[in-house]
Amino acid sequence: MPRFVQTHGDRWGDLLWTGERTKIASRRFLDALAGFSGWHDFEVEVVARKGIAREGYRGFAVHGTGPDSDVWNHTSGQNCWFAVSAPVEEALRECGATELDITRLA
Repeated sequence: MPRFVQTHGDRWGDLLWTGERTKIASRRFLDALAGFSGWHDFEVEVVARKGIAREGYRGFAVHGTGPDSDVWNHTSGQNCWFAVSAPVEEALRECGATELDITRLA
C-alpha cells in the first residue's frame, strides 16, 4: 500500500497535495465526487510528521483527459492540477471541502 507522510505544515484539509499528479483526499471530498467521471481512489497510508497515522484519507488519482469527463487533468508549465465540471464544483462547495482553491477556467 502506498504511504504518504506529511512533511510540511500542520493543516489537514480535504485535499492534500503530494507534489505529483496523485493527491490524497478525505472521505468527505471523495463522497462529494461519487457518481462523477474521470477519477478513482485507492488505499493509502497517511501519516502525520510525528509518525501518527491519520484515518479518513485515500489516494485520489485523476484520469480524465478533458472536459468530456467531470474531473480531468490540466497541466500548466510545471504545475500539475486538475479541472472539474460545474456540477463537481458545486458538489465540493456544498460538502464544505477545505484546502481547495477553485479557479474558473472560462
